[in-house]
Amino acid sequence: MKKIILCPNPNRDRGMETTRRADAILRQMGFQTVVCPPFKDQKDGAYGDYKTRPLTAELKSADLLITFGGDGTILHLAKLVALNKIPVLGINMGGLGFIAELEAGELEALRKLKDWDFQTEQRMMLDVTVQREGRQIYTNLGLNDAVIREGPISHVIHLKISSDGRHLADIAGDGVIVATPTGSTAYSLSAGGPVVEPVAQTMVVCPICTHNMRFSSYVLSPEHTLTIELERNGRKPVYLFVDESRAFSLKADDKIQVRRSKHTVRLVRRSLNPQLEIEGVLLTMLKMKNDRQSMILEIISQENIETQEQLLVRLQERGITSTQATISRDIKQMHLIKEPVGHGVYKYAVSGNRTRLNFAEKLRTIFRESITSIDSAQNIVVIKTMPGLASAACAALDDMGVAYMVGSLAGDDTAFLVMRDTESAASFCEEIKEML
Repeated sequence: MKKIILCPNPNRDRGMETTRRADAILRQMGFQTVVCPPFKDQKDGAYGDYKTRPLTAELKSADLLITFGGDGTILHLAKLVALNKIPVLGINMGGLGFIAELEAGELEALRKLKDWDFQTEQRMMLDVTVQREGRQIYTNLGLNDAVIREGPISHVIHLKISSDGRHLADIAGDGVIVATPTGSTAYSLSAGGPVVEPVAQTMVVCPICTHNMRFSSYVLSPEHTLTIELERNGRKPVYLFVDESRAFSLKADDKIQVRRSKHTVRLVRRSLNPQLEIEGVLLTMLKMKNDRQSMILEIISQENIETQEQLLVRLQERGITSTQATISRDIKQMHLIKEPVGHGVYKYAVSGNRTRLNFAEKLRTIFRESITSIDSAQNIVVIKTMPGLASAACAALDDMGVAYMVGSLAGDDTAFLVMRDTESAASFCEEIKEML
């Protein structure tokens, strides 16, 4: 008899309603089920009348683990399932569901597990270690990313990055992200990094708010070992986070090493079509962008918001998670201005006198000077630009008012356009190629 562990996040599945429905379906098909808490120190009664069991012990004899929560719940359990080589199926009950496969309203799809004939994706992971005075003092395993950034007080930190002993880059800014393909749609994307096919074997090195405008993200082969060292930071606090885990405080002479792990996470999938997965991610990101920018307009119309930090706090109070780098790009894309409100105080506002260039002239200039290539796959158009100019290309396209374009998403040197259908995408590519 196959044994399936159910791991509900009690903050998402309140009253265990979704867990109970899934449990009933699985038991009806003859599976043995057990409920295990994904987190420690939960309040009494958090799991209703379920008698929970220790997760670590139950994993030794389990055949599958199902999570009930957001992607954060899967990230929290990724290390355990990888070490025990147990496949994981995520049921999304959070805001983001890039890793989770099913929504809470799709529980009937669990019946496809009856014949135990399902597909899994192998997702690359990162081994992260810290060397101090010649000794290894920290080790962790991450599915999404390893992030080195400044402490609670904002300040510039200086980092030196080398690959296999050879100098790769110097960073002065808020920090750096080393992401897996799975993590390329998380913090890295918010910081302007590229979207990478989730089953690829690569590492993305993405700076956070760097002061070097020429620094772009690197996509490296997984054979490399990255070493990150702190430079000229004095006593400024710098921290390491692996998959949003508890912060690890770094010291001046620490060496952080990141490499591909021998361990992988096996995610249960209904389809192994990477194009559909990337398209789903892009559509989700576009919706998040639209929701965030709509909320920004609402906030600045109701309050006098003077700084990006204040705007970020207001967004978080309304349940929208973002970063200051993302807010900065939103302000530019929405053409917000600072207008005086008196006594030397300014606030963000929508420009009422926005000067619009002639579109044909603007489009020709941007495309001729920035775009290096354009192609399409199904209904997704991919545009490659010179470093740092993808947002400018998208701004020109937004002004174009293309009726069959659903939306756009820009990184540093790559822009994705979602068209209504494959034919529209192919036709648009041909039009732009002729213009170029």
